[in-house]
Amino acid sequence: MFSKALRLAVLLHFVLTQIVLASPASAASSSIPPLEVWRSDGCLNDPNDARQLSFRAQPSMINEDGMTIEVCRAFCQSNKFKYAGVEFARECWCENKIRDPRSEAPAGACSMACTGDSKKTCGGANAIEIQHRVL
Repeated sequence: MFSKALRLAVLLHFVLTQIVLASPASAASSSIPPLEVWRSDGCLNDPNDARQLSFRAQPSMINEDGMTIEVCRAFCQSNKFKYAGVEFARECWCENKIRDPRSEAPAGACSMACTGDSKKTCGGANAIEIQHRVL
């Protein structure tokens, strides 16, 4: 025979499960994408002959006139890349590893305003701001 406390715990679990399953919030939450967390890897030197991230989103793939790190991250993530980087105000670069993560650019090298939001920076000439997906 089950104890009174165990029967009460089972009943409570059943009731709470039914409430959660019946609530509109649980139905809506199934369409919400998982939380994505990105962290900065800083501003790195990015010479033309040795790119930090090798895949460039071409203008036919992404709106370079609306570039921000958030736009670039979304593009890279949708194409299954771990790293996203912005450079020269409008370029978006992606990859699953950084070529040389110790190649820090000089202070101020990543100071070009993004074409999509002039309050944000999007790298510089031969300098790329890189972020990586944590979750």
